Amino acid sequence: MGYDLNGINEVIYANFKYKLSSLIYQICDFDKIISKYYTSDKFSDYVIDSSENMPLISDKELVESSFHFSSSKKLYVIFGPWSSENKLISGLRNKIVSRGYSCLQLEFPKGFLCSDPERTSIYFNKISKIIREKISVLVEKYSFYEINLLGISLGVSLMAMVANNNKTFFNKIIFLGGSAGCGDTVFEGVATRKLKEEYERRGESCKSLNKKYFEMDPLNLLNLPKDTEIIMHIGKYDTVSPYKLGKKLVKKMRGMGFKPNVHVYSQGHYFTILNYLENPFDISEEIIL
Repeated sequence: MGYDLNGINEVIYANFKYKLSSLIYQICDFDKIISKYYTSDKFSDYVIDSSENMPLISDKELVESSFHFSSSKKLYVIFGPWSSENKLISGLRNKIVSRGYSCLQLEFPKGFLCSDPERTSIYFNKISKIIREKISVLVEKYSFYEINLLGISLGVSLMAMVANNNKTFFNKIIFLGGSAGCGDTVFEGVATRKLKEEYERRGESCKSLNKKYFEMDPLNLLNLPKDTEIIMHIGKYDTVSPYKLGKKLVKKMRGMGFKPNVHVYSQGHYFTILNYLENPFDISEEIIL
């Protein structure tokens, strides 16, 4: 009986690399380290919104998109994270396109989540409307037989808004590093501490913010066909979109009759995302929820 030694070696190497990165993550707490950028003055300039001196982001600036067509008639729609890194998303797009699939890549400006709840709500609603229209036009033009949505981090909320009560059927909805409770995530996540401070200065609480962001919260955006395939990738040590909030979303889904496939990584927020992006079509992580 013959064995594919190259294949075995690749599996051993991948397993070793994953366990090593998990150990490093637990020791170093990379969520906290990387999040220093999001709490720095350099980044905060984009999100600490003074309505008196910051103009509204124009509709043209709210969504940056690029579309790559393939004759396979299978479409992936990527919803980028907060402060979308073009190289990160482009790498995923290239892997999708190399498989012969079409891809709509979406990125958003840093300020679409800001310290003004009213403006943030306006931005999210405008963005979701723009994306719905883009998808509708592509479906009509190319007659895709399969459409899959992939939301990354904060992009999960926009993905959920687009999928909710949409007449277009989405075969797969993939949550990557997202969670439930927009207010909870802002108040408990390490990447949004500056925003939390500003919200509190304006008299907002976690409870009041959850009310204002009700229509942006994946917990409230589950009006989907029950045969939709839902896949979730969450990190056990995630402190950006806290793990407990991911589990809360899973519980809500199951209570509504959905059967999400939940992949839990022994990682924090950023390494969970990076582990998935490294090989999005070969998920071997055990489903433990």
